Amino acid sequence: MKKGMSIPSEDVIFNALSHRVRRDVLRLLQKNKMSYTALLDHFVISSGKLNYHLKLLSGFVEKNDEGIYTLTKLGESVLNLLREFNELISEKEKPLLKKAYLSQLGKNKSFLHIRYVGGIYIKVFLLIALFINIIIFSIMFSLDGGDISRLLPFYLMLVVFAAVGFTWAFKLYGPAKKFVEKIDKLIEEGS
Repeated sequence: MKKGMSIPSEDVIFNALSHRVRRDVLRLLQKNKMSYTALLDHFVISSGKLNYHLKLLSGFVEKNDEGIYTLTKLGESVLNLLREFNELISEKEKPLLKKAYLSQLGKNKSFLHIRYVGGIYIKVFLLIALFINIIIFSIMFSLDGGDISRLLPFYLMLVVFAAVGFTWAFKLYGPAKKFVEKIDKLIEEGS
């Protein structure tokens, strides 16, 4: 590092705390020293992702010669800062915190809503687009003098595929929407 270079401490701290896995690693190590394997067993992530998060926590955690991870004094200070920050948020400010959270997600939709309900919309859109493309292809084929009866097995397969796809989408839409609403309600009550 260059002499006289200032370290953007706020950026470093916010980056370390910006992901749930990193915050959880810090909290776990505050309770106990842990091996890499114990940390990996705690999370449902790949070893590559854990390595990535541990690399970003350099300075907040350290590994000894036996491969045991511990929290540094800086890590302890950051966790204390995070705890104090959470204690400072009043009940009146919690709706504002929720508003900020939703605005960061975009269009006031939770990640679950975008992932599950939005995913169903995309699948239905793709099925409709496929169906329209095949109709256009059929019209163009018949205008070129092609025998449309040769395409009947293909049409039958398309109808079955579309029926299964639409049935799946409509059956899944209701439960997915209810699931997302239930989770969002639990998050709202918890905050």
